[in-house]
Formats: sequence, C-alpha cells, structure tokens
Amino acid sequence: MNDNLFNIPSVAYWVWAIPVFFGLGFTISYRIEKRRLSNGLWFSLFFYSFLAALAMTILGTNNKWLIVISVALFVIFFLIVVVIFALQAFLLLWNAWIVWRRESHTLANMLTLFLGLAILLAPFFSRWAALNLSKPVDTFINLFPSLVITYVLFWFYNYLTMLSLVSI
Repeated sequence: MNDNLFNIPSVAYWVWAIPVFFGLGFTISYRIEKRRLSNGLWFSLFFYSFLAALAMTILGTNNKWLIVISVALFVIFFLIVVVIFALQAFLLLWNAWIVWRRESHTLANMLTLFLGLAILLAPFFSRWAALNLSKPVDTFINLFPSLVITYVLFWFYNYLTMLSLVSI
C-alpha cells in the first residue's frame, strides 16, 4: 500500500513566498504607522496565507500523527467558533441586559438589544418573506442584510486586528 497520502510536488513549496511577501508588507506598514487600518489587512493576509502554507507543508510531510493532531486542533478551534457564532444572539442580549441595568436607557445603549432580537427573529422573518413575497424581493430582503453584515464584520475584524497589534 502506498504510504504517501498527499503527493505534493516540491515546486508547490514556493507558496511560502506569499506569506513572506505579506509579512514584509505588514512589517513595513507597521513600522511606518502603527495605527493604520491597513495593518489589520496586511496581518490578516499574512496570517491566513501562513496557515494555508503550513497546512500544505504538514500534509506534504505524510506524517500521519502530525496530520491527525493538526486536523484535531483545527476541528476543535472551528467548533468553538461555531458555538460562539451560534450563541451570538444570546450573548448580545446578555450584554444588552447588563448595559440596561448599569447605564441609561438611550438608543445607543440599546443597539445590542435590537441586534440580538433581530438575529433571533431573522429566521422567522425570512420564512415569512419566502411565503408571502415574490422571489426577487425575497432574495433581496435576505441577501442585502447579509452583504452589509459581512462588510461590517470584515472591517470590524480588521479594526480589532489593528488594535491588538498597536497594543503590542
């Protein structure tokens, strides 16, 4: 039986040039100005290309124990992210309850309450829209908020990455 699970040609290891390029871009940008939002982009590009190159290298070693341990760590991390994502509405409502008790009842302090309720009610509204509205309107109503949320989360993630890098 062939022991090579993954036959990766040696030329494919040039993929390591990509994280090196993004890492250099991040280093140069970070040294020029630590508070730039683009630092979060550079670091994210470096980090995820590094993880992809590392995964390819681990698979290329054909070391079954290393592959199993790496996949297990990835699955555990992925499951933690999925659980947190699934509980985000309840976490937002919990935050809204804490803010409601400790601060004034202004509109700004109730945003997490509205967002948590919107996330909880979205599946019911989506079902209602699919049953009662035309297909193009239903598609727009369901797609547009997802695109806006993806855009906001992308820049929020980069902002958090940039903040964590500035605090180093």
